[in-house]
Amino acid sequence: MSISRRTLIGLIPLYVGIRKSPCLAQLKTITRGDVDRLLDTKDPKGHCREQHDHDKDDFDDWRGSLEWSASDCGHNEGAAAALKLAATNGLSYPELMRGCPESESEIPLVERAIKDPNELDYALRAVPQEKIDRLKDALRQGKPVVDVLVMATDDPEGQEAVGEVWRRRAMMRFASQLAANGKLAPATAIAVASQWHNCQAFRCLLRHTADVASWLRSKPAR
Repeated sequence: MSISRRTLIGLIPLYVGIRKSPCLAQLKTITRGDVDRLLDTKDPKGHCREQHDHDKDDFDDWRGSLEWSASDCGHNEGAAAALKLAATNGLSYPELMRGCPESESEIPLVERAIKDPNELDYALRAVPQEKIDRLKDALRQGKPVVDVLVMATDDPEGQEAVGEVWRRRAMMRFASQLAANGKLAPATAIAVASQWHNCQAFRCLLRHTADVASWLRSKPAR
């Protein structure tokens, strides 16, 4: 059966409406390639802190891994890996330290360091003095705290310090906020980085990037 030109013209508004349908817009998801472009995923076992078989690849509890990260306030080994990505997507101080008592208790120290950068000598005593001096200069120049934290991740000592500031619960909350704002790729990459310390869980999340993105969208930022 042929369709007349008039009928075809009449269908155009309907077709345009389908293309703009919110339901179809919600089908957008994230692939492993999207995460790979934002996060170093090449060698998960190279930064694994767990005492397990690093070559074993049958762990598949992606949901449990995300739920654990969303409630954990321990040292966050994935903070440094995701910090630069988060900084370019609106991470701010003191919000990055909210949600875990351990990091919230350090906010007064950060406030003192902003006013008097010499406070960093005590706060970052494990960091080489040359690096501390660079960070002090950055604060004196008025650089935002988050930018200073990014600078601190250049060496292992700085990465350890950042892991005490930006805890997993806060990191996952920020990922949920990004997802709610439509920034699914960085949100998913940050959520994957929450399991940076566990190569089995890290690889599991990489296999389930679409599920991670969907989970983040379903969770209100806490």
